[in-house]
Amino acid sequence: MSEAGAFRSIYIISGIWQSAGYGTILYIATLSGIDPSLYEAAEIDGASIWQKIRYIDLPSLLPTAMMVFILDCGKILSSDTNKALVMQTPGNIPVSDIIGVYVYNVGLGSGQFSYTTAIGLFVNIINFILIISVNRISKKTTDVGMF
Repeated sequence: MSEAGAFRSIYIISGIWQSAGYGTILYIATLSGIDPSLYEAAEIDGASIWQKIRYIDLPSLLPTAMMVFILDCGKILSSDTNKALVMQTPGNIPVSDIIGVYVYNVGLGSGQFSYTTAIGLFVNIINFILIISVNRISKKTTDVGMF
């Protein structure tokens, strides 16, 4: 934790670990909603397990995966500030000083509330533009979108 080079990998791996449970529940719920008659018909037609995955499971998971992707694209700049603050040590400050930590330090440390509000507004506008753009691209390519 005191080495700056290890911060990024620990931050990313812990983020994957944090979201793995929710993602698993989400995708298992999507798979459980597939009509069993599709699997029966594929079995009668002689489909292998890999063909069932390719032609039944993956197309059924695509709408859910695209919705999660669209929502996650809106969080690109809104990083987990709490986790970064907890993981921050004097040795990894140059690497762990992300936008959220910077806003926290300037806002509460220096008392520049209007400046940090402007940064937050700017980040939210960029996230909104990302969500709209990715949603539009998703609708054109996969016919799946939020709105």
